[in-house]
Amino acid sequence: MGQPSIGVGVDRFGGYLGGSTSLYFSDLLGDHNLAIAANVYGSFQDTAAQVVYTDHSKKMDWGVGAQFVPYLYGGGIQETLANVQGSPAIADQTLLFRETDAAAFVIGALPFNRADRIEVQATAERIGFGEQVFSDYYSPYDGSYIGSDQQNVDTGLAPLYLGSVSGAFVHDTSVFGATSPIMGTRARFEVAPTFGTINYTSVVADWRGYFMPVKPITFAVRATHVGRYGSGSEDQRFGEFYIGYPELLRGYDNVTFSECRPRATSPCPLYDRLFGSRMLLASAELRAPLPGLFKGRLEYGPVPIELALFADSGVAWTSFDQASFLGGDRALLSSVGAAVRVNVLGFLVAEFSAAKPLDRPDYSGWVWQWSFGPGF
Repeated sequence: MGQPSIGVGVDRFGGYLGGSTSLYFSDLLGDHNLAIAANVYGSFQDTAAQVVYTDHSKKMDWGVGAQFVPYLYGGGIQETLANVQGSPAIADQTLLFRETDAAAFVIGALPFNRADRIEVQATAERIGFGEQVFSDYYSPYDGSYIGSDQQNVDTGLAPLYLGSVSGAFVHDTSVFGATSPIMGTRARFEVAPTFGTINYTSVVADWRGYFMPVKPITFAVRATHVGRYGSGSEDQRFGEFYIGYPELLRGYDNVTFSECRPRATSPCPLYDRLFGSRMLLASAELRAPLPGLFKGRLEYGPVPIELALFADSGVAWTSFDQASFLGGDRALLSSVGAAVRVNVLGFLVAEFSAAKPLDRPDYSGWVWQWSFGPGF
């Protein structure tokens, strides 16, 4: 049983009760497994749950599962004039957008050897959309609070009914150190056609290599492409890929864009280049454990600390706004810098980096970032 949690609180959307827990059942040999997880937040429509059964008794692993996951996005506050019981009022309105993903799936994995396997999956999915407007009313004469209400709003977005099948080839001979992989190679090549309300195909091509020419220094490289292709790849109901996260392209996180306003209020081509239905990333890194650098061997010490020098490059694009290497206008974005990774009591790996972006003409400083997770 996972650590349960429960909480009670209140915010501008009202009071709520929330909590989460997970249950995991298995036979003694681990051949048959059942995992259940739930996260409750306020009401049934905001409750996330997943149930998965897996069978490892034969050479081919397989499993079945179902999930219901809501995604909530809060909009900004806008002030409007309103009428409350026949009297004028000022209304502060907040928009809450809700996307719900209900799916059932079948998965399978067939290994060829200790390093290579094929993975397959079939999924039936419904994605629904909803909006709510929360309003607080105030007197226009003395600013006193009058009351509040909430209303459901028609988004104009019809739900999506989708079916998909996917096949992937997976290769992995990587050997992990305390904070990152240090030797071997990893790769995943996947194709997933989706049909139904919208037709498109998702493609993943990811290769990573780790070489140790001199102990304890590892030279790590990766090349990653993720994209949606086909007639429905640019549907507005899909979220865009974003490459500005610290674990992807360091130095271009949107919160550091002092030279650009959010694109909702002003065009910003540099910011727009971080979003798209397709993306390509490449990274190179020299990494080594700090104690090992002084002793000439692979040693991390009581508190594993890794130092790294990196170079990142990437671009996101769409079918109508192509990347420069495809003849379009979106040029690659690049950065260089250094990072420190720390293994915190074997529980998680924290990364702190200083990146120098090379393609921000109105910003010449360094970008300090942090994230959780091992090196790529």
